[in-house]
Amino acid sequence: MNNRKGSRLATVLAAALLLVSGPLAAQRITGQVSGTVKDETGAVLPGVTVSISGENIVGTQTTLTNDKGYYRIISLPPGVYNLSYQLDGFGTVNKNDLRVSVGASSIENVELTVGAVNEVLTITAEAPVIDAESNEVGVNFDRNWVENAPVQRLSFEDLVAAAPGSLRGGDDSGRTMVYGSSYDENSFQLDGADVNDNFFNEQLAEPNIDAIEEIEVLSLGAPAEYGNLTGAVYNIVTRQGTNRFSGDLNFFHQSDSLTEDNTTEQDDGGFPYRRDKFSDLTAQLGGPIMQDNLWFFLSYQKQEDGFSEVGVDPAIGTAVEENDRFFGKLNWQLSPSHKVVVTYNQDEAMEPNALSPGESPSTAWTRERKVPTSGLGYTGVLNDRTVLEARYSGFYADVSLAPTDPNQPRDLARFYDLDTGDLSGGHYYWYELEPSRTSVNAKVSHLSDDFLGGSHDFRFGVQYNESEAGGVYGYNDFILTYDYGGTQYGYGYTRVPFSYSGNTEAIGAFVDDTWRVNDRLTVNLGVRYDSNDAFSKAQDELDANLNPTGVQFPRQDHYTWEYISPRLGFNYQLTADGKTILKGHLGRYHRAIATGEFANVIGPSIKPIFFGDFDSSTGSLVGLSQISDNSNLFVDPNYKSPQTDQYILSLERQFGRNIGMNLNLVRKEGSDFGAWRDQGGIYQEVQIEDPDTGAPVTLFQLQNSLQDLSFVITNRDEMDTEITAVSLGFNKRMANNWSLNSSLTWLRSTGRTPDSLGGAGVQQRGGLQFRTFGRNPNDFVNSGGRLRGDVPWQFKGQFVYQLPYGFLTSANLSYRSGGNLVRRFPASGATNLGRTTILLEERGENGRLPSVTLLDLRLQKDFNLGANARISLIADIFNALNDDSYQTVQSTIVTSSAFNLPDSFVDPRRIMLGAKLKF
Repeated sequence: MNNRKGSRLATVLAAALLLVSGPLAAQRITGQVSGTVKDETGAVLPGVTVSISGENIVGTQTTLTNDKGYYRIISLPPGVYNLSYQLDGFGTVNKNDLRVSVGASSIENVELTVGAVNEVLTITAEAPVIDAESNEVGVNFDRNWVENAPVQRLSFEDLVAAAPGSLRGGDDSGRTMVYGSSYDENSFQLDGADVNDNFFNEQLAEPNIDAIEEIEVLSLGAPAEYGNLTGAVYNIVTRQGTNRFSGDLNFFHQSDSLTEDNTTEQDDGGFPYRRDKFSDLTAQLGGPIMQDNLWFFLSYQKQEDGFSEVGVDPAIGTAVEENDRFFGKLNWQLSPSHKVVVTYNQDEAMEPNALSPGESPSTAWTRERKVPTSGLGYTGVLNDRTVLEARYSGFYADVSLAPTDPNQPRDLARFYDLDTGDLSGGHYYWYELEPSRTSVNAKVSHLSDDFLGGSHDFRFGVQYNESEAGGVYGYNDFILTYDYGGTQYGYGYTRVPFSYSGNTEAIGAFVDDTWRVNDRLTVNLGVRYDSNDAFSKAQDELDANLNPTGVQFPRQDHYTWEYISPRLGFNYQLTADGKTILKGHLGRYHRAIATGEFANVIGPSIKPIFFGDFDSSTGSLVGLSQISDNSNLFVDPNYKSPQTDQYILSLERQFGRNIGMNLNLVRKEGSDFGAWRDQGGIYQEVQIEDPDTGAPVTLFQLQNSLQDLSFVITNRDEMDTEITAVSLGFNKRMANNWSLNSSLTWLRSTGRTPDSLGGAGVQQRGGLQFRTFGRNPNDFVNSGGRLRGDVPWQFKGQFVYQLPYGFLTSANLSYRSGGNLVRRFPASGATNLGRTTILLEERGENGRLPSVTLLDLRLQKDFNLGANARISLIADIFNALNDDSYQTVQSTIVTSSAFNLPDSFVDPRRIMLGAKLKF
């Protein structure tokens, strides 16, 4: 261990010990109940015994109201609970069937009336639809929706895509973005374990959705407990065992006979979407090892998903994805005040890419992934005011990408036809990656009744993690060809494989305070400090055959991000009944380090990149000249963390029991995003003509040699984002046999990210991971308009209804505007810079793709087999309206014969049949 690392870890451990001696917490995976007890005159009642019981906790937990009549019960796993309020001289009040959600504070105020002890009033608790203490904006998908949603079961992202303001790159694939942020700006938590892969800043672990109890999507206003993100927080909390044995067995099936077409022969060339097969088998079992002491929960999933895309001959283009998912959890109640939770999740996946039209079978690649994730958590109730949580978690994965055909060499040259957009030869790159992360977190929650004029719920925490992503990476030769006068010409790039290492070590500390100023006003205060080191560990130089050359390159320290992130919010009850709430939040958020940004800036282990002309007679590149190598790629040691400031104003109103509405006004301003900067080029402005309109376009032409160029990753003023959104939501908790959640969102996002030169799809990355944006000054031509994720209108609706005679129906409706169309032009000949592709106008000036409307339905019939057993037969209909929208185009190059031709059609109407056995 190097001295710096050892000293930082020692600092974390010392801070953790200080917290323990006072009181400690990890990322939140529980909820809480709090409130005030008064008599019928409105006077507060101290000393009331408040008891809570439920299937997910051992026995009955009790607390007493303080001298202000206030009580709080925290660290409750998500689930349904019963509350009881008792005080001598007053009748007892029982509140039953209270749903506690992840991250939520359920306010349960109670009035006791004078009476005999044996007088008992039992009422059904209202399902909370507004939060009277928090300034956060988000949504929870509880077990009711997780179990009954008509979703495709491919990953938990099928569920979170329904969150207000969320945007996904496809109907059944792609990554999720929320309120204009990029998909690599989120934080993913699995039972409190951080499962972000720091290489690409994407989630790595994907649990079986039948093992999930609840998902919290914290879209905006995350407290200081959460750092290293500028997007959303996804809290995935799994099921647990209880004092009784229970479980379920589930099987789902799709086939091509249950699939319709939604494309014409003009669209698909006679090859519509084909569902080759889909089978999904899961088994779950939980129960006691020792009653009231030690519980277990186990889950397994085996899934196969085979299909071919529109326009692709299924005889050559069928991709079959295979997933094996294992999960286990132990809940151990050491004593009434101390408990331990142990979790283990392992994903094993084989993920082939689905060929698109114009791609030859040899371009197909498959990613194999094995991700074991473990966690150990401790919760200690130190007294009635102080709770300590501490957690270790980590994943240690093995990921590789190679040709789908195991007999094909992985370094086969790749050919791109600029005239047609067709791809042939090999795939773009291959790699062997071993990402890992180890985290240690500690947090204390402490209630201070009377401090600085109010009640304070303090949370103090420290967080330490180290991550690594290292391995071998290889780009295949990439050759671009075009036809001129009947002769084939072209150009391209060649390079050899390299080893790489991207490492981070981070320490964070935070303080959050929920300050109840009075009965109506709650102020949320928070601040966190982060220090993150980015470095590459020592590694061997490799030759073209991946063998060490005997040269080893030393560790390189790239930069350190140190920053303070303040958060401030309020929650004000506008009406005396507490049913109308005004909330506000402003906070600064910083992006996590993405080691993929500097993975090819590691020093001499990176091999040179050569540019040359295509010789059609030999099918290879000739006249190669070096345009880049390790000697001209750098990272600015003063590179700062990209940041986003959030401004939120929300109005929430509860109507009667279980029904609420909310209106959110959102503003996000991002700055200090990274891009490359050329430090050695001399440029002169030149003009070309738009090939369609004849309008002049100003470009930059290199005047000196390619060998004179040098590039540095740094912050650039041109890289910023401005996002404005308005969201209107309506929600009805499950009661009287039905529930409904819906939202309408308007969004406008502008600025520039490293994805701004991309095509017409809506997936948007915010980081530089293996991107070259900025090395060519022409990258900035017309790239500062709308962002790729700029989708003006979205509507989401989720509905569940319990019908008579054991029938249940549910629906999931989503609508969104299409992405922006763009016109791109290959301008290499005018710039002397090799490959140069520019936008002819800013994104947003060329119209949009078609809007997408998807309606998924479920019909379920339950048959009771006994007191605690039933079997359910299920029919899910996906894309019930058979929407035929396409989500991108085959080419955005204006000179291509495939320019603006439809591509990536939404999957057609199809039926999935299933059966569930629950006991």
